[in-house]
Amino acid sequence: MKIIQTFKDESLRCGFPTKESCLNYLKKSYSIHSKLCETIIYTDTDGYNYLSSKLPELNLQVIDFEYIDGRFWNLPKLQVQSIQEEPYTHVEIDATLFELPVTDKKVITEMVRSNHIMFQYHKLGLQPKVFLPCSGLIGFNDIKLQKEYINKSIDMIRNWDLHFVDFESLW
Repeated sequence: MKIIQTFKDESLRCGFPTKESCLNYLKKSYSIHSKLCETIIYTDTDGYNYLSSKLPELNLQVIDFEYIDGRFWNLPKLQVQSIQEEPYTHVEIDATLFELPVTDKKVITEMVRSNHIMFQYHKLGLQPKVFLPCSGLIGFNDIKLQKEYINKSIDMIRNWDLHFVDFESLW
């Protein structure tokens, strides 16, 4: 299991009030995550140049994000997940996971959404402890299922299948 994160935001704030507050939070959360397991932050070239100059201790990987429309803010996260080849948990940049989810379920998420394709969910409750100010996390132990689900979501965005592509369906 590894933790992956996506840093894609033209403002370089990722929802925080200032760049500095984003960097402070990222530094603390990365410190916690990297003690748990391998942690990789995927970003574009601009994000890499910015983060590597401010926080050189981060394990950064550059990815060329596809842009379709600004309303599809989740597309970079889906693209990062689509290249994973081993079990992972994707943690939002503004979230901190204090313990790794330990489960034999195929999919890991912090909540079950009623209109999801019905997977076996591991609903995070008191254990593991997780701090999600306004974020989410999703992970997969079953990479074959992950490829199918993530690729289906990306295809729906590419095809502008908007009746299905919304916050609920992307996660």
